[in-house]
Amino acid sequence: MRRREIGGRHAADIKALQHRAVGEYTPVVEAILRSRSRDARQIERTLSGLLDFCSHPLALLLYRRLCRHYFEIDPEATVFYVEAYRERWDSEGEEDLPPIHDARVDPSPRGAIGAVMK
Repeated sequence: MRRREIGGRHAADIKALQHRAVGEYTPVVEAILRSRSRDARQIERTLSGLLDFCSHPLALLLYRRLCRHYFEIDPEATVFYVEAYRERWDSEGEEDLPPIHDARVDPSPRGAIGAVMK
């Protein structure tokens, strides 16, 4: 098998796994948001799992929505997850999210997390 064929198949496998992850995490995130859950353990477990798939736009959307929710419960922990996202997925020179210190300056849910997780 040629290298290009293997690479293409590998990429297809990754996309399928991302699609499956979005399908599995969507109802979990929706349930947390709908119930306004304050269960930090469940929220953090979900964020940690979602982080692996944030290269997929829908997984990133779920991650951001859950971070916005969690910010109202534990702003410091949320900053940790925002920074974890940046370390893992932000490319050098990409500035799609403002610096994390903005979250520490404006602790209001709309101000800080809205700026951090646009």
